[in-house]
Amino acid sequence: AYSEAIAALHARCGAIVLQLGGSVDDAQGDGGMAFFGHPLALEGAAERAVEAGLEILQVSVALGFEVRVGVSTGNVAVSNGRPVGLCLYEATRLQQAARPASLWVSGASWRLVSQAFEAQVQPTPAGLKGLGPGMQAFEILRARADSREHRLEQQAALTPLVGRQAELQ
Repeated sequence: AYSEAIAALHARCGAIVLQLGGSVDDAQGDGGMAFFGHPLALEGAAERAVEAGLEILQVSVALGFEVRVGVSTGNVAVSNGRPVGLCLYEATRLQQAARPASLWVSGASWRLVSQAFEAQVQPTPAGLKGLGPGMQAFEILRARADSREHRLEQQAALTPLVGRQAELQ
């Protein structure tokens, strides 16, 4: 019965990830990993990852599980068709530090999704092997009610367009 419940959880979570444009890595035991922006770059990959994480939390509770989700954003290299890099390690450590039924994101991810979600700053997780004391963690609470409206206008520091005035007319 437990193996069937885990299989159902993996199937539902995988469907969520695929629906939002992510790629599902091989599920192992009661855990899993997904990638957004690999193998194809996606606009809003960080937002898609957080949205998927929130949906996964809902589905897991409905199926009787309390999972923990960690999301990190950063550069990766691809080795043998799989992404590798510090951000994957960081996401794993965030997931381990998170409370059951919660989603934690890195500072890099938070900077990309802060206009779309509400979060609470978490104390720098102590003892996260291999990660420095300056790591930031944010617990995502919910999507903002107005998150689909004018996100770019809400952004504090947009990169200026130089020499593109004609295209803006």
